[in-house]
Amino acid sequence: MMNRTGAYSVASGYSIAFQFNLPPLEFLPEQCHSKPLCSSIWNLKSQPKIRSFIWKLLHDALPVKLKVSARIETVNSTCPRCGSAEESVHHCLWFCTDSLEAWHLVDFPVLNPDEHLWRC
Repeated sequence: MMNRTGAYSVASGYSIAFQFNLPPLEFLPEQCHSKPLCSSIWNLKSQPKIRSFIWKLLHDALPVKLKVSARIETVNSTCPRCGSAEESVHHCLWFCTDSLEAWHLVDFPVLNPDEHLWRC
């Protein structure tokens, strides 16, 4: 589980784990099949946690309550911040009142989330 330099990294550990549990290609977003955008995430000049978050976002792997509640029945899928909807990725990023307020505070133009421009 070490990289070329002999040091362990999350990427090297993931690479080994992924070799034994490859998801069928049809479950990955279509644009990721050629992998130019998805593989370029790891070359971004940013903190590893940012690259990891982006990768998880693009691969629908964020542990939002809606996904966790599908695996663990005792988990409530309601958004803990606003309490008005199920906590999905779309809700967390675009529809939750707290998220909308944050986007407006940083003066970020909020795109139409239905266009799925955030998927790779």
